Amino acid sequence: IGGGKMLLNWVYVLSLLSSCIRINALILSRGSLSYVNDQKVKRKTREIKKEACFIREDHHELSIEEKKGRNIVLIFPGIDGTGKIGNANAKSLSEYFDEVWTLRFEADDRISTNDIVILALEKMEKKKAILIGESTGAIGAISVALKAPTQIKALIIANPATSYARSFVAYAAPLLPRIPRLAYESLPAIVAPLFGKPNWYDPILSKSSNQERSLLDRSKALAEALPPRALAWREKELVRAGADAINRVLETKNKVKNEYPVALIAGGRDVLLPSVDEVKRLSKYFDKTQIIINKNGGHVLLDELNLCNILVDMQIIKLPPPLTRINAFLEPKSQLERILLGAKRIVSPVFFSTNVKSGQRNIGLSELPLSSLSENKKVILVGNHQLFGLDGPLIVEEIVRTRRILIPALVYPPLLEDESPLAPIPYPLPGSAATLRRFGAIPAGAKSLIRALENQKAALVFPGGAREVFKRRGERYELQWPAEPTLIKIAMKQNATIIPFSAVGLDDFFADFIADSDDLLANSFTGPFFQERVSNLPSFVNNDVFVPPLMLPQVNGPRRSYFLFHRPLDFSDFQKTNSTNQEEALLHFYAQVKKTVQHGISLLLQARKDDPFEGNLFSRLAYESLLATRAPISFELPNQEVLD
Repeated sequence: IGGGKMLLNWVYVLSLLSSCIRINALILSRGSLSYVNDQKVKRKTREIKKEACFIREDHHELSIEEKKGRNIVLIFPGIDGTGKIGNANAKSLSEYFDEVWTLRFEADDRISTNDIVILALEKMEKKKAILIGESTGAIGAISVALKAPTQIKALIIANPATSYARSFVAYAAPLLPRIPRLAYESLPAIVAPLFGKPNWYDPILSKSSNQERSLLDRSKALAEALPPRALAWREKELVRAGADAINRVLETKNKVKNEYPVALIAGGRDVLLPSVDEVKRLSKYFDKTQIIINKNGGHVLLDELNLCNILVDMQIIKLPPPLTRINAFLEPKSQLERILLGAKRIVSPVFFSTNVKSGQRNIGLSELPLSSLSENKKVILVGNHQLFGLDGPLIVEEIVRTRRILIPALVYPPLLEDESPLAPIPYPLPGSAATLRRFGAIPAGAKSLIRALENQKAALVFPGGAREVFKRRGERYELQWPAEPTLIKIAMKQNATIIPFSAVGLDDFFADFIADSDDLLANSFTGPFFQERVSNLPSFVNNDVFVPPLMLPQVNGPRRSYFLFHRPLDFSDFQKTNSTNQEEALLHFYAQVKKTVQHGISLLLQARKDDPFEGNLFSRLAYESLLATRAPISFELPNQEVLD
């Protein structure tokens, strides 16, 4: 890491750990450190900075009537205190709850568990709160729940540090602030893999430190986020004293007798704390508990969880069936659905969504503004289709899995027929119609789109349809959309918001064409067969024949898929156009949607060059199989301007 000098530093560290471990254990064996458990919870005045506070996450505005009876969410961070781990969950929660607050404190804050309880109670006032805490944050969340049990709506804790005294970390952590500064700054690079999946610390680091700095620079940045003095204080006051206080209360009460549901979550690969055993132990003290073991999860777990799904299971968030039983719904019901899941693993899709206000593009769909569907607003997702159309199932499944919303996709009508129009050719694959219907697909067409918007308030539309699914040679990532802006007319009449999206990867699933649709139709042997079967099929785009091409496989396997959901376009933008007549304005708006999609395609094609896992299936599968997590990407997308 740093040459001979660094090696000498670490020899010193190991010697220090070896010589002090027994002394430290002897001190700990004499009894836990004292902890003031003042039932009046008086604020301590020592060294508490004003920056220690709850920060409100992005939220949508609700009317006064809608805010009545709403609960608030309080999120308690780990020992880093930044509150940035799990930020994507906070943004998703803000679509279901008007107030989502994350506790944050600076490196030089000297805050105790009692202080955290005070801050939380002040924020709660007389409202009921959903408390969420991970590791050290779980201590704060449990402490608030014990102090104000009648104000708790639900409690979610992950890898709780209440087991701290029974971990090896309890003996080593007090010694870390004493090691040389250079060794302390290099320490995160060595111990980071123990905490969880690779790059778990990315949310804590700035973009520059995450992308442009070396491993040692990143390690130093993490050390700056939790300097030695801060670690010493928090280990003593927040972790050790806080855990001791909670355990004493639990042992005294024997049973909490809570009226609120409790989710106890543990990472099966947490090597820092005995979390699996701890959640089982805590379940004996609380009523209405649900134990969740994430078998591949490490110590830093919050970013791997879908808290909205957990709150649906706890019946805090109400959704219509079948989305209330998401795991059962997504369980493959046929051989085709198992094939689709295998295809998803092969292309390892990465989804991006765009913050409506700032234009910042983030991994995941937490920024996708779908909460408006519960407020009787309508949304149309509009984007490019790719070769053989696997993008549709990938999008629908991802939205169902992460957002618990089933958006009906408009598909080419023959795909919903039990018998393929190309029989005896097995395309589409047997079972396609049943799977598409189970996931809410409806036949493409203007009337179907109107019904979807009136009934489900949402729709997934590929204007290029079969014409883009069965591209010709030289047409990779080209849009083949109708000339008429019928889609825009329907959206305007329905007062629906359009969310454009761009996708790349599946047009490169294969290496090249053996024969495209035109070749097969023109061939004297295959032409009559296909012409007879497709002559009476519906057409939505010029030359959209239902004839699948023959393809050559990629030598390195299919390439990775990327999806980018842009800022929504609504008809306030339509009103801003300078067009002299409505038809011209509709065409201008339609062109703007196409321009946004095309720009996103170009952006993704350029950005994916920096993803080391993009073009090699075998390295991607090896990484994901070994570490049980999605292969990371090494690029970030630039913010979106008001109109790209």
